[in-house]
Amino acid sequence: MTIENHVELVRRFQAGWWEDVWLIRVNGQLRVRKELHRPDAPWAREAFVKEWDYLRGLPEELHPPFVRVVGQCDDLLSDRPPSDRALWFDMEYLAGYTNVPTLLGEGRIGPADAERIQDLLIDALMNRLYRIPGDPFEPDRILWKVMQEVVDFATADADLAPYANAACWVINGVGCPRLRETIPAARYDERVRQPLENSPAVRLHGDLFYENVMYRPDPPSIGLIDPVSVAGVATGPVVFDRAKFHSWTTGELYALRHNRFELRADPAGSSPRVEYAWVRTDPVVRALREIDLSGRLLAAMDERIGPSDAAQAVLGAYFHLVMVPNTPMPQKLLRYARATEILARWG
Repeated sequence: MTIENHVELVRRFQAGWWEDVWLIRVNGQLRVRKELHRPDAPWAREAFVKEWDYLRGLPEELHPPFVRVVGQCDDLLSDRPPSDRALWFDMEYLAGYTNVPTLLGEGRIGPADAERIQDLLIDALMNRLYRIPGDPFEPDRILWKVMQEVVDFATADADLAPYANAACWVINGVGCPRLRETIPAARYDERVRQPLENSPAVRLHGDLFYENVMYRPDPPSIGLIDPVSVAGVATGPVVFDRAKFHSWTTGELYALRHNRFELRADPAGSSPRVEYAWVRTDPVVRALREIDLSGRLLAAMDERIGPSDAAQAVLGAYFHLVMVPNTPMPQKLLRYARATEILARWG
C-alpha cells in the first residue's frame, strides 16, 4: 500500500483481486482509501478510474447517500495516468454504518429494517440518481463484445476449455449448448433488445447489490459505495442495475462471491458434466430466504422499466461472464456454467 508520511494505517477492510480497501487516518480524520494494486489489469484500471471520476462528479444532492472523494494520488489528476504505478483515492468514512450482508449474518436486520432500506434506496435511485441523463448505452460494445471476449478467453483457458469448446455440456443434469451458439441468438432477440436499446439511458449505480449498501438503523440512513461495474459501466437503462440487484437478493451472487457452493465437475468426453448446489445453511443466504429485501425496490424499478425478463436473464449471464477472467477456480467454472445455463434456458 502507498503510505505517505502524514497517513496512519488503521486496518484493511478488504483484500480484493486487483484492489485493496483500507481504513486510514489523515491528520486525525478517518478516511477510506481504495488502492488499485494491479494497474496492468485493463478492465480493473478503467473501472477504478471511472469510479473515482463518477464519485467526484456527482451533484451535491447525492452526497449522501454516495460517499465523497476527499483525496487522490497525483497520477489520477493527470490526463494520462501512468499504467505501471498503483493508483489510489480517499473517501469519507461512514461512521456508524455497516454493510447489509454483515447485518444480515448477525441477525440485526428484520422486516421493518428491510422496508426502510428499500424505501431509502427508492428515494436515492428512483427519485434522484435515475433522473440524471446518461450517455447512450451501446449493447454491442458494452454487452456483446465483452461476452464474446470472455468466450474467447474460456476456449483457450486450460481449466475452462473442455467445457467451453464442447458443443453441448451437461449442467445439473440438463444439456446446454455452448455460448458460441446461444449468445448470437440472444443478441437478436427482440425481448432482449427492446429494454436495452429503447429505454432512456440514465446515471446508474453500475454495481448495485447489497454488499455496496451501508446501513445505519438509528436514525435510518444508507450509504452507497463502489459504483461503476467491473467493465466500467456507469450509465445505461435501469434494467442494468435491476438485474445485478436481483441476482444478489436471490442469494446466488452472494453464494458465488463467498464460495458458498458445492461443485462437482467432470471435463472428460464430448459432453462434460458439472453439478452444483448452493450452501443454503449460510446465515446470509438463509436470511435472504426469510426477509424480503427486494420486493419494494424491484416493483418500483419494474414500473419504470416494463417487461424485461429476457433482458434481465441475459444481463445475469453477462455479470457472471465478466468476472470469469478475474476469478480463480472453482468459482470461474461455476460462473461460466451459470451463464451457459441461463442463455440455454432463454434460447
